[in-house]
Amino acid sequence: MDNYIQAGKVLSLTAPYAVSSGGGFQVGAIFAVATCDALINAPVEGNTFGVYTLPKTSAQAWTLGQKIYWDNTNKRCDSDGTVGMLIGVATAVASNPSGTGDVRLNSAAPSGNEGPQAAIPDISTANASDLATAQALANALKTSYNTLLATLRTAGIILP
Repeated sequence: MDNYIQAGKVLSLTAPYAVSSGGGFQVGAIFAVATCDALINAPVEGNTFGVYTLPKTSAQAWTLGQKIYWDNTNKRCDSDGTVGMLIGVATAVASNPSGTGDVRLNSAAPSGNEGPQAAIPDISTANASDLATAQALANALKTSYNTLLATLRTAGIILP
């Protein structure tokens, strides 16, 4: 097999921020656990498979098999699908409060949020009786359309 590169369980990446050995980090749509300390923009090996004890949002209780997401802003795991990308599932119950939880990594996930997303309102029709109302409707439609395009770009569905 001439096209095989590697198993992909450990990837050579560039640290997007300073990470400690055993700490989670996100590079694009890849989530990994650092094998060593690394400064921002330094090379770092990252495990993309396996089960790890990772920091979590303390005020959450996790159930076995619950989907777990990476909150890249706060550098912790979360059970809320709107905070970031899906990284795996809980492999043990985690109580509320607790600072860590056990997560089986899924290797890579879509770069956009996997959970429930904000509703995009339907485009409605209205009768514009004057120019100002027609302009307001056109501007509202433009804003809704641009928001929809930005959401599709962020989710990786269309190119920027």
